[in-house]
Order: sequence, then C-alpha cells, then structure tokens
Amino acid sequence: MTIVTSPPEQQQQIDDPQVLFREARQRRRRRLLAAGTATVVVVAGLIVWLVNLPGARTLVQRPPTVQHPTAPVRPVAGATVLPQVAWVDNYGQLHIGDISGFTQRVVAQADADPTTPLVTADGRVFWVRSQHQVPDLPVTPIPNPVVFGFDTATGQTEQIASGTQVFASVDRTFIYVETDSRHLAEYWPDGTPKGRTLRLPNGWFMLNPGGNSNPTPAIANGILVVSTAYPHSTYAGEDGTLAIWNPTSGHVRTLGTAWQVSATFTAPGARSSLVAWYPASCGSSSGCALKITNTANYSSLLVTSSIGHFLWGGAFSPDGGQLAVFANSRYMQGNPTAQLTIVDTRTGSSRLAKGVYVYVGDSVHWAQWLPDGSHVITGGLGGPFGSNDPAIDVLVDPRTGQVSPFRFIPDPNQDLTISTVVVQ
Repeated sequence: MTIVTSPPEQQQQIDDPQVLFREARQRRRRRLLAAGTATVVVVAGLIVWLVNLPGARTLVQRPPTVQHPTAPVRPVAGATVLPQVAWVDNYGQLHIGDISGFTQRVVAQADADPTTPLVTADGRVFWVRSQHQVPDLPVTPIPNPVVFGFDTATGQTEQIASGTQVFASVDRTFIYVETDSRHLAEYWPDGTPKGRTLRLPNGWFMLNPGGNSNPTPAIANGILVVSTAYPHSTYAGEDGTLAIWNPTSGHVRTLGTAWQVSATFTAPGARSSLVAWYPASCGSSSGCALKITNTANYSSLLVTSSIGHFLWGGAFSPDGGQLAVFANSRYMQGNPTAQLTIVDTRTGSSRLAKGVYVYVGDSVHWAQWLPDGSHVITGGLGGPFGSNDPAIDVLVDPRTGQVSPFRFIPDPNQDLTISTVVVQ
C-alpha cells in the first residue's frame, strides 16, 4: 500500500530542483575534470611518495604537523551510549573521535575521498586509498586504488586488497571489495580472503558511493545494483534502473528508474530491508517525493516535504522506525541550504528539526544516528541563517528538539565530513 502525505508548498524559482540538480552535476563533472589536471610537480611528488611506500601490509601513518585543540562543546544530554565516530578530513587524514568527551586523534593518512562514507565492521574502519587532496585545490587521483582497514582495538592499519569500493555485508561479519566494474571479492574483516568472487550480471553496476552518506548496498534480499547510469555509476550520463541482485540465484529484481539512493536499513536477522531512494523524476519535478521501499512485499511509502524537495543523503535510525533526511530550505550566498527532517517510516509523516540548517553547497548532506536511537549528529550552520560564522557540528534529540553544538577540531578542513560514520 502506498501512502502519500500532503503535497509541498510551491517554492520560489530559485528552489527549482532542476536548477539545483543541474548545478550539482556540473560541480561533480568539474571535480572530475579538475582531478585530471594535476600539475607535473604534484605528479612528481606522487611518484616519489609511491616509490618510498613500503611493501608491508601496514600503511604509513602521517599525522598532521599541528594538532589543533578541541573546541568548547556543550554536553550531550540524555545519551545513554556514546560511541566513537570515524571520518576522513579534507587532507585525507583518518580521525577517530570519542563523542563522550569530543576528543579525537589522527590514526592514519588514509588518502580517501572525504565525500565517500567510511565502512565499519567488527570494530574496524575501512576505506579506499584513492586520492591526494588539499583543500580548494584539484584532487590528485592515486593509480591503482587499494582498500585499507584500521582496527580500533589494536591501532593497526592493514592493507586488504586492490579495489575501487568497499562495503560491509548485511550482518557486518565480512566485507565486499569491488575489484573492478564487473567483480566483487569477499574478505573477512582481518583481511583474510573469504574465498568467493562474484561477477555482476551483464548490464548492471554497483552504486557509486561518492557523495552519499549511509547506504550499504548489501541488504537482506541481495545487493543493490543499477543499470548503466550517472550518478550511480561512472559509466554513462543518464538516470537508470535500480534493482536488487541476488548473487546466489543470479536473479535481478527491479525497483524502478532511480536518480539516487539515500539510505538502507536491515534489522538483525531480518529477511527484508528498507531502501530510501529518489525516482528519476526528481531531476525534473518540483515535487520530488522520497520513496521508502520495503523489500518484504516491494510496497513503497511516498514521503513529501512541507518546505521543499529532499536532498540526497540521510540515515535510518537503529530500529528503522525513523529516517533523518534533508529538505531544501533557502539559498545563502548562491548555494542551497537544507533543514534536518525526521521521517516516520511507518506513516510517512515528517517533522523539521528546529534551527538545524545545513549549508550544503551541493545537493547532498550527511547524518548519523547514535546507537541509542535518540540522537542524530550532522554538520550545521555556525550561527543563524545567513550568518558567516564557521560551520559547526550539531547533535540533535528529535524527541525533545534539543540541539547541542559541538566541534572536534576548530579547523573545518579537519572536522567531520560526509565520510563520517559511527564505529560498529
């Protein structure tokens, strides 16, 4: 059964999603072009770095020259479980942060994309070493990307395998490494091969993890795949069909023509999952309803926003009953802002988090739920709407509406990014 909430109010012309999405695509294409224009000096430096990279499985750690002090924070009220979070900053450094006291440490030079979510399983953090990055300068791709893992218990960083993407199995007992556009290899969290290599069906590709905040492609019914399409994959330039691929049977079950996936959820031991995604019509319609598909019967709940179309990114609560997403609000300095919105996944109703605006600069943002299911962390504006204050992270209690600003690091280039995940 499909439930549709009341339609959104009409927005001004500047809120037209066609404009927003066109700008977002252009920014991504400019970024890809910039990545190919690195100077000879940078390339030479990269070659020297690669030549000196040790052959051992342990990745060289390069902490920053200057350790910035932790900024003042407001205590987290009511949180019963205060976990660690991990993120890659705009210098490619991997941080582990403790929410109980907002302390953090740099544990490795990950050289990962800060707009690609990290992956956690068995107390480890995984990423793809794929690029060198300096804030506000072109990205320098690293030849032959490699998957690495950091063990939070031992402090060891180990090389797993060559690959372009990593994601956890639905029960987080092992990981998948995308070795090329056609194959997935399975590994135990300690890097030991699990022994199986999967070949994707012809005409189907893995979702592109960049610029997204939550979705693991592994769900109870299989693995999410997409037909040749941008931005899901990097192999073509149009929207395509989203589907669930069962590697055991080889069967592919289509969900519909999609524009982007925001989040997935599978309860422990469940035989079905929830998939939050946007149909292809979001690229041309001011309505842009969010779909939450239950793979138990493939029915979809349609959710609309009271203030404007939803942006990419979001996260399901630990019990799957709520979804944190972002609704387009107003423009500031020519770029969109969005307001954190909490959706009830059973009814489709939604409520805005008062005062929690994010300055996205693109059509995507991130959110992470704490394990207690009562708090969400995200990045927000540092002051009232329109303020030039530096961005600051916020912890939100959706039940009470309490908002607690915090920072791990004053330098925004080293603080939380889209890559942020709660360590599991």
